[in-house]
Amino acid sequence: MLGPLLSFACFLSLAAPDGVERGAAGTSDAPLVRSRLAVMADAGLVAAFFTMPAMDLAVFVAGSVPAVQRRRPTHWLAFGVRSTLSLIEVPISINAEPHAVALHLHAALSGAAGRRGRFAYSAGVGPVFGLRPRHPEYVGPNAWLGLDGEARLGFLFGTHRATRAVGVVGGMFRLTGALGHQFGPGVPIPSFGLFVGVMLRPIR
Repeated sequence: MLGPLLSFACFLSLAAPDGVERGAAGTSDAPLVRSRLAVMADAGLVAAFFTMPAMDLAVFVAGSVPAVQRRRPTHWLAFGVRSTLSLIEVPISINAEPHAVALHLHAALSGAAGRRGRFAYSAGVGPVFGLRPRHPEYVGPNAWLGLDGEARLGFLFGTHRATRAVGVVGGMFRLTGALGHQFGPGVPIPSFGLFVGVMLRPIR
């Protein structure tokens, strides 16, 4: 009777669920890697070819994927939401009035890779809302709603310290298009920018 029970107990120990650490005697008392909170706040300048630079203020909040860190502790990947407030001159359509204030809401992923986990990358997509035209007296079409995608590459500094908080600096590319046919052919507008900020990494 004991033989099948011991075999079954051994099977359960080997098949312990993800995020659970097995002790020396096959127990599962301590967590191995669990999902952690990742938070990033940054500021930057972004401009299209025909506009003044816009100032971006962004916050990214996400939860990490434990499976990535199990393979390499300094690497991580997190899925969440990035909220960006753009100020000064924000183009949504080539044929419409730029906005002085716009809000980008993206479903986004962010991560770190490289030998010491210093290479940062990020991507996201979602709607952009024009909150106020740059010139209120403008009588042409007002593209208050659009869709944009964003990609970021950067470098994490301060990673030599045993802390979760680090700095980040990098560049970004954004592609924005208006939703609706009243704004002409709907050609997406490419924008390029630089950013600097701080991040709370989802590592132990």
